[in-house]
Amino acid sequence: HGFSWAISQSAMIIPFIFASLFLKEKAGPSRISGVFIILASFLFFSLNKIRGPGMTGDLNSGSPAGGPGWIAISLSAFLLIGISQAFNILPSHWSGWTDKGALRVPLFSLFTFIFWAGYFFSKGANVSFRAASAYSSLYALLVLSGQITLFKSLDLMAAARMSSIVYPLAIGTCIILVAAYSSLLLKEKFGIAGILGISTCLLGLILISI
Repeated sequence: HGFSWAISQSAMIIPFIFASLFLKEKAGPSRISGVFIILASFLFFSLNKIRGPGMTGDLNSGSPAGGPGWIAISLSAFLLIGISQAFNILPSHWSGWTDKGALRVPLFSLFTFIFWAGYFFSKGANVSFRAASAYSSLYALLVLSGQITLFKSLDLMAAARMSSIVYPLAIGTCIILVAAYSSLLLKEKFGIAGILGISTCLLGLILISI
């Protein structure tokens, strides 16, 4: 969990590159170095072996520890998440535009809900909403709060031509917390390659943010 999360969430290098190339935000040597260090961390993830309760094997194998193609799936998430983050940055840079009605969050949530509702019903999925209501309500509240503060941060930092560092700061914290969760609660044991992968990824995030 911690490794695939780290890879997909490192997609913040895509909006960083997008803001540097197309929105004219400055990218100094430390930030550029951070981008390449994050990409290099994927090598450690690909070499990692993971152990946990009832789990043995290499993440690149077909074992219960990871299953085949986990890297391809994680990298697909990396690209898709990164592209969506680049689109999230754009409105903050529109000249003379302000989101006074805070429309981005409800629009984002509405279309996400429509997509997933359509997906579940098209598959004939039998979902017990009553059983999931408490958990899903808490999750929705956390996501809503996170989206509100995210867009507010993007607006504030865009005014200073520094919106490219919003995602690195936010996601760097997420990677630390998910890695801790995977280790402490899910009892995943990180091998040397896994530890180096997460450490390298975080080093890249720090360099991008300074």
